[in-house]
Amino acid sequence: MSRIHRAIRRAEREKAPEAVSRIEFNRNSFDAEYIIKKSKQRIQSEGPVVHEFEDRSAAEPILEAEPAELVDLKLARGSKIVTLSQPTSLASRQFHLLKDKLREIRQGRILRTISITSVSALEGKTLTAVNLALTLAQEIHQRVLLVDANLKNPVLDSLLGLANSKGLADMLAGEVSSSEVILRTRISNFYVLPSGEVKEDFKTLLNSEALKDFFVYVKEQFDWVILDSPSMTPFAEVDLLTSLADGVLVVVRASRTPTLLISKCIQPLKKRNFLGFVFNGARVPSKSAREYW
Repeated sequence: MSRIHRAIRRAEREKAPEAVSRIEFNRNSFDAEYIIKKSKQRIQSEGPVVHEFEDRSAAEPILEAEPAELVDLKLARGSKIVTLSQPTSLASRQFHLLKDKLREIRQGRILRTISITSVSALEGKTLTAVNLALTLAQEIHQRVLLVDANLKNPVLDSLLGLANSKGLADMLAGEVSSSEVILRTRISNFYVLPSGEVKEDFKTLLNSEALKDFFVYVKEQFDWVILDSPSMTPFAEVDLLTSLADGVLVVVRASRTPTLLISKCIQPLKKRNFLGFVFNGARVPSKSAREYW
């Protein structure tokens, strides 16, 4: 049995009193304990929290058709976007480990567009995509675009407190250009492309020639493009989305996804652009993380 399969089976058996994420890249695991303590009391929302950041955009090189308006991100209290709400926490530091690993991989291959997906829904891929994109944007002169490519169940608008606007679906339908729907946020180097309004079958949009043109465009304009992609099941039609990306990260939640289903879904990825797993929700080990694996 491979090391990856042993890790998956071990994660399935855990009953996760705390949330932990580990990342395994092509069988070479490294310590990436992502721990978020569960709150014992429900946090009562007191309205959105507006995160304001120093606007350094004037000192940055201008993109083609740079959006003039800066967009605020409004996060709900208790948000798990830890790179903003808890930037010095252990959880936030783990995304820096993930960023460093991706940069290391980038030294030996082209790695500009990364699709974040999962085997099934509700495994934590959207939060992983958001936190990773924000961490990458903290690097100097590294422009990062976060794309809500989950046209079936888009959540980035509500998660980031963005007003409903045109986005990826409108662009793929030919109603607007790419530059018209990319939002420039007040966080330096951080851009967002919402899902937009899906007026036709999302699977048709994701398998269009316009999607290929979009990938060409964003590779020219950004240093990193992080896509919050649909889960791999039951939507086999999203294969084109993952195949166009330079790399794919698969988020797997412990005690949720069957091992056989994971193995079946990643087989096609292994032959092209599979980067590795992000294990989410595994139990905190009593010994060191290395011994856990």
